Amino acid sequence: MGHIIITTRRHSLEEYATAGIIRLDKMDPDEAVNLLLRYAYAEQDDQRYQPQTRSIARSIAEKLGYLAIALHQAGATIRCKICTLEKYLSSYRGYRLLPPNVISSYKNDTITTWEVPFQRLENRVDMPYRDAVAIFHILAFMHHQPVHESIIQACWSKRADNINSVEGLPDILQCSALNMDQSQARLRVAFNILHEYSIIELDPNTRTCIIHPVIHEWARHRIKEQGTTFSWLRCTSFVLACAGSNSHCIPHEFASNLLVSHLDSFLGCVEYSEPSMLLTAEGTIQAEQLASIYERTGYWGKSLKILEAAIDYRTRVRGSRHEDTLRVKRQASLCHWNLFQIGHTLELQRQIWEAQWWSRKSIFEWTHPLRPQHVGYGIALSDLTQSLWLAGDLTRSKQAGERAMGILEQRLGDDDLRTVDAMFNLGRTCRHLGSHEQAYRLLIFVLRKRKLVLGLDHLDTLMARNELGMCLYSMNRHLALAERMVENVLKVRERVLGAEHAYTMWSVNDLSKVLCARGRFDQAIRILEDIIPAVIRTLGEQHVGMHMTKGNLARAYAYCRRWDQTERVLKEMLADDQLGQADRLPSQIGLIRIQIKSGKLAEAEMTSKTLLSELVPAKSRPGDDKAVTTVAGLLAETFRRHGDHEQLDRLQRTYPDLDKKALDQPFELT
Repeated sequence: MGHIIITTRRHSLEEYATAGIIRLDKMDPDEAVNLLLRYAYAEQDDQRYQPQTRSIARSIAEKLGYLAIALHQAGATIRCKICTLEKYLSSYRGYRLLPPNVISSYKNDTITTWEVPFQRLENRVDMPYRDAVAIFHILAFMHHQPVHESIIQACWSKRADNINSVEGLPDILQCSALNMDQSQARLRVAFNILHEYSIIELDPNTRTCIIHPVIHEWARHRIKEQGTTFSWLRCTSFVLACAGSNSHCIPHEFASNLLVSHLDSFLGCVEYSEPSMLLTAEGTIQAEQLASIYERTGYWGKSLKILEAAIDYRTRVRGSRHEDTLRVKRQASLCHWNLFQIGHTLELQRQIWEAQWWSRKSIFEWTHPLRPQHVGYGIALSDLTQSLWLAGDLTRSKQAGERAMGILEQRLGDDDLRTVDAMFNLGRTCRHLGSHEQAYRLLIFVLRKRKLVLGLDHLDTLMARNELGMCLYSMNRHLALAERMVENVLKVRERVLGAEHAYTMWSVNDLSKVLCARGRFDQAIRILEDIIPAVIRTLGEQHVGMHMTKGNLARAYAYCRRWDQTERVLKEMLADDQLGQADRLPSQIGLIRIQIKSGKLAEAEMTSKTLLSELVPAKSRPGDDKAVTTVAGLLAETFRRHGDHEQLDRLQRTYPDLDKKALDQPFELT
């Protein structure tokens, strides 16, 4: 057992305290004096204890309200010889410029201690000091959580074609990756200057810096007072956009949630101060890269919010069929896909497909007027392949996938990653259609190419490894290897994306299927039960991901003959109005099987009759003929167990092809 201490300035949270409240206010006067002198005279112990020195220090401490952070900064100012201990108070009063109606007196007293040294920094013309000032202004619009130096360094790497020029940006952002050692040393000098003046806290081991929230607030306020908010927001946008396009340069622990925190903070400032900033030609270019940060980290809803505004701007300025507009639409469609919003996905991809059908850059591309052969059309078909797969329309998905792969192989060759993506989408569709050998060949090729070009732990490589493992599972071949592959993908996704990322939880679901196939039902149940709270937190109880998890959990319960728990989970799924028909019908059939096996024959009979009456009028729909024979077979089983031979004979005459072994079919839901 342990203890959790929560620190906060929100008084409304007091009601949740279970072990009392400790109010932290100003320091004891003697402690405050000792703290000030320790920072002011770090290596001069004799100076700290002189009566006159302590008397002056006491006056300063009293003026600063005995606040630790203000005393720390005052000591650093004296240590750096910006002013002496004796002259500190007069300098302090001269720089106390912030109006009391904007910032409270308490914060005014505190942050004025930073105004004294920072104005000295701004007045220096030396390059290291100019760099330090620029870095601090950029940090002001990020979060005060740790900022890794690689976020700034990402500006020096090769920039994507759609990142705007560096014209008008500070020199420190225009360094070249060709002189990485020199540029890195320059950046660290700037960080060290800010640290020496106690404006930031620097951790040389992790190469990160932290800004105190009070300093953060002061920095933003003074930028606003100087009328330079737009200029520094533009610089911050450039830094984050470069971090988005060069995320491989940033350690994964800083390229995920912490980078998202900085982006949240920046966008909050934009919305408050410059709401139209990203709705310009330059801003929209950067917005796409900012959205990609959210997209990679699983915040697809936040990514969509940025992209939808960008689509509106692009459509208004350049038209709905311009290549820039189509690029942003494609990015948005992939976010919808990850959110399982298949209707929105298909609508956007239909627009892209139609635009690509007409957008042929050469007269020679009209040689086959009804069958376009250009790359853009092939990519549009490839995207439709994966969306039709998710929608369950496997036949059309395969048709689109074969057409896409043919175009891209002809135009780009097998080595191009766009062709490889088309192969992956087709391979996944083939697996779900039961064409396992074809799927296996395609997925093996995709995995080799992605490992070679992208690396073993790239998200696309992980997707291919996971799908290949599930292909072996579908073939009921090499199940030990399938388990190792899927489990390895799960571990890497947990490390890179986090335990609560949608792709990580997808891996858990796939691993549970393999474990069930290997007879390890209890282990499958355990990992699925463990992620239920995370699925609720991140996706919600009505999300497709929750339906998938509950379906797999019901399967595992059923294999363990835990009928009551299986029935409970299935009824929870069926009570959800958001459950799609592709999941609802197998769940209803699964519920009937469980009710029969648990001896609830009356309930099974009623459920079977209700479902059969729903299916028969619509039996012409794809797949429903098999469902009718299955449900009729289950209803026949209830009559057989009841000993009701009259109803059994009547049912067999009505459905002569009913499945007599429906009860023994594998328990498959998702």
